[in-house]
Amino acid sequence: MLLRQRRVQDPTKRRELLLDIQRNLAKMVYRAEAYSAVLPAVWDPALKNYAPNLGYDYGGRLMAAWLDR
Repeated sequence: MLLRQRRVQDPTKRRELLLDIQRNLAKMVYRAEAYSAVLPAVWDPALKNYAPNLGYDYGGRLMAAWLDR
């Protein structure tokens, strides 16, 4: 089906072929999960030079942070 849609020159026919491909793939999907995690972050106002980010480098961020009390 993918090769056939490449050969079609008419945009409307090609679009119909692409929609057929999507329908076919949707039938073959066993399970599709769409979720996201919400992670709240709260810290003391005395904590300086710290910024949250979505990474695994906790050491580098914590080495630059300090408590201003």
